[in-house]
Amino acid sequence: GSSNNTARGYRMNPKLSLSFGQLQSFLAIADQGTVRAAAESLGLSQPAVSKSLRALELVLGADLIKREARGSSLTPAGQLL
Repeated sequence: GSSNNTARGYRMNPKLSLSFGQLQSFLAIADQGTVRAAAESLGLSQPAVSKSLRALELVLGADLIKREARGSSLTPAGQLL
């Protein structure tokens, strides 16, 4: 059936919560191009930013960032967000 938490086939997990820090980490990675640069810009460690991103992806039920050797790029779900 149809659900209030479905958009373009992406399905949020209602049992998990979304936080401002997760969104902030995602936006910093999208803006800076790498997790390392995002972490530096936020004054956080790389593992903390990566953990926030993974948690956000789990909540939203989709990969948001494509990790590559030379940085990161947005997936279609990341572009939508």
